[in-house]
Amino acid sequence: MHLSIRLMKILFRYQKFSPVQNLLAQQFFKPSGFWGRIAVDFMAVANRPVYDWTMEFLEIQPQDNVLEIGFGHGIYIEKAAKKADQGFVAGIDFSEAMVKRARRFNKHLIRRKKVALLHNDMQPIPYPDTFFDCAFAVNVIYFWNKPENELREIYRVLKPGGILALYFTNKDSLQHLPFTTSNLFRKYAGDAFAAIVKKAGFTKVSCHTRLLHFKEADVKGHCVVAMK
Repeated sequence: MHLSIRLMKILFRYQKFSPVQNLLAQQFFKPSGFWGRIAVDFMAVANRPVYDWTMEFLEIQPQDNVLEIGFGHGIYIEKAAKKADQGFVAGIDFSEAMVKRARRFNKHLIRRKKVALLHNDMQPIPYPDTFFDCAFAVNVIYFWNKPENELREIYRVLKPGGILALYFTNKDSLQHLPFTTSNLFRKYAGDAFAAIVKKAGFTKVSCHTRLLHFKEADVKGHCVVAMK
């Protein structure tokens, strides 16, 4: 893990160069191979505070069915399963490499049928209507081509009263990262994305903002929370 952090910091140092920009953009979008493992190890550390913050809004109960979209390393699948210890946790991710890795990490829960991790792009989410009590995603919405479609699909699988929590970095903070100029990234202000969530049919939509302090820079993050 420490080696991954060091290697990723070296890449960030040279991210103004096009080959490095392309490498970083692709690996944060859909991790694969050696550099995908490095990127995911880095995200496991860098995203820890925002994952904890996002999951607070879900208020996961022991009997809940929980969905994580874009689970990557799968560490927070395990954490969600500990909270929903009488329920079920599903994860979907469109990186086949990450599905394999997260399955290895969570194999003890998969064997007990407490967790299922699927290679899926949300079109559709392979669960029936009104199946989940809550759903969440961290640093995923940038990669949705038409977020209204993904949001409506999440809406479909949530129970009435179910909670959705989506964390993302504000577009102004992302603009300081050259690799996010790739057309793979779609950037949003908090209120603008909250309006998209509301348009998709969700109610009680709120946008929470937090300033996160990293050695390299301060980053503004949002968590949009909504109810079906």
